[in-house]
Amino acid sequence: MARKAPLRRAATLARQTSESRPLLALLLALAGSFLLVAMVFRSADQPWLLQSALESALGVPAVDAADAARGANPCGAFGALLATLGFVAFGFAAFLAPLFLLAAAWFALNRRAHTLWPAKVLLMLGSLFLLSAILQLFLGAEAAVLGESMTAYDPKGPGGKLGAFLMAYPFE
Repeated sequence: MARKAPLRRAATLARQTSESRPLLALLLALAGSFLLVAMVFRSADQPWLLQSALESALGVPAVDAADAARGANPCGAFGALLATLGFVAFGFAAFLAPLFLLAAAWFALNRRAHTLWPAKVLLMLGSLFLLSAILQLFLGAEAAVLGESMTAYDPKGPGGKLGAFLMAYPFE
């Protein structure tokens, strides 16, 4: 009597990758790299896109024309705008955003099934919010005392507007 070979089950929930995954990974990696370069080379005296309209709304100090001529972001006015918006919203925690885009590019190239991608995105956003609040908690009081706010990377404090909002209302 011939013995049947048992059916093999995959150790993971792997499925075939689509042909668009490498393209998605490339786009995510390019976006993450662009954002990282824009953030690293941002300075407080750079001109950025829609600057005059957003300066009053964001509360970022105006840039003098002489200061604007000194340095420009290698990613242009759009890159400077993205960096400014990230730092205003999240402070130093904004550096996580390009790292998350690069991680998403790696996940797109990974051949395993991404059944938990909504949970991964929520964890990444949660860690961005949490780090913003932690930075504001530990560095916000010192920066206010020393008057070191309004630098290139923290125009609204080390935790940005989100960190300041979360620390303004105690959760007791």
